[in-house]
Amino acid sequence: YLTDALYEMDQLEECERRLLDNLPHVYESGMPDLFIQSHRNLILVARAHGDMEEAYRWANALEGLGRKRSFSRVVASAQLLQAELALHTGDTDSAERLLERAAHGLDWYLFEEWRPYANDLVVPDVTRLRVLLARERHGEAIALAESLVGKAERLNRGYRSLALRVLWATAIAQGEGEETAAQFLAGNVPGGVAQGDRKKFIERGK
Repeated sequence: YLTDALYEMDQLEECERRLLDNLPHVYESGMPDLFIQSHRNLILVARAHGDMEEAYRWANALEGLGRKRSFSRVVASAQLLQAELALHTGDTDSAERLLERAAHGLDWYLFEEWRPYANDLVVPDVTRLRVLLARERHGEAIALAESLVGKAERLNRGYRSLALRVLWATAIAQGEGEETAAQFLAGNVPGGVAQGDRKKFIERGK
């Protein structure tokens, strides 16, 4: 939780230092949620620094760790994070292939009922929405976002609901313009989210 907060506050160096210092303890814990969340944060820090090679290295390390420990959720989560990186570099075809591999590699419905912390945003539905946005299929993206927000709220996934509403606004911006998207955010995001913050949210994966 601390490194999540440090990342959100743009304290990237401190976030990375604490993650690296504690990584041996994470591995010793044997806890999939710690594996996923620590590597996701390291990926986000590397991406924020513009080091995509390092970001991919952490994503691949997570997949290898999952295979070594026989944790299917860790493997599938790593593939979703790889898909997010592919989207970030404009390789939508690879992102879709990785998404489908992850979606079919795990019974996601089962884990959704358990509500694991590390998979709040690292789930096929969120990645699928991002793929639609990358394809600029905004009509499909709006329909999917609306259904996913309802699902997130039924599962008491407040942070996911917020993220989905921001992505929903991005789909609206693609189809109807920034002003309409801003109006949507003002009425659907607690406290409101400025247009610049929406862009930052999407670019950095917050």
